[in-house]
Amino acid sequence: MHKRIIILMVLAPIASTAFAGMGDLIASFPNSGRSTHLGMAADANYLYSFHYDVATNYPMMVLRRSNGNPVRSFSLPLPYGHNIFVRGVGYEGGGYLHLNNYSNRYVAKITTGGSFIRSWGWSGGATRYGLCIDGDKTKPDTATRIYQSYLTGIWWRSTTNGSLISSFQSPFTNYAYDLAWDYVHNLIWYANYSVLWVFGMTPNGSIQESWALKSGVTAPYGVAYFGGRLYVSTSAGSPDEYIWVYDCSYTDVAPASLGRVKAFYR
Repeated sequence: MHKRIIILMVLAPIASTAFAGMGDLIASFPNSGRSTHLGMAADANYLYSFHYDVATNYPMMVLRRSNGNPVRSFSLPLPYGHNIFVRGVGYEGGGYLHLNNYSNRYVAKITTGGSFIRSWGWSGGATRYGLCIDGDKTKPDTATRIYQSYLTGIWWRSTTNGSLISSFQSPFTNYAYDLAWDYVHNLIWYANYSVLWVFGMTPNGSIQESWALKSGVTAPYGVAYFGGRLYVSTSAGSPDEYIWVYDCSYTDVAPASLGRVKAFYR
């Protein structure tokens, strides 16, 4: 199995060019709150970090994107008892968040201020954790697709109204609790909490970039992207409950990133 994956990854196209400066750790700061943080999203000013804490009824923490300082928090406008099942969180341009409820099996669309807009259930009944929505995060009404994933590496592609378009198996088990849409380069980012690596994947399932998380940290659950920065929250290890900021404002160069992808699969 592993040998077959190596062959696929070496021979698969890594786009016409690869990327320089990808994955440089440029900042870090504590995640606000006292417990595990799961799904995360970002807009121009803020990070929205879902706080898995029963004592505070599982709120959404709003942090400054520049330094992680807490601004406010709000309770999710979901039916009683549903907050505990939220995993993936995605931002849509225009000021909206999409929440993935894996147990009750629906996606809820809310405003970044916490007002409920609508929800839709998914077909097929399969558990889905990770979520991101495509489109330009700086502009409203540009999203056309929602992507969801489960820990086994199965992915689903749907319209923003919930109609299933297709599903596929990623090149390997992804163990992703959350996804992030890179609207500049059309990549889906996620952190694999089993091997503690970050991956950038095309919407069709081809891995384009990967790198290891900082040594010593574990439980990378939330991921968010905005303005050339990738944010990864970790909830265990040393230090725990942190957000790590990576530079993703790469430029096109010769295919150097292939070495990083191959190195992971050796």
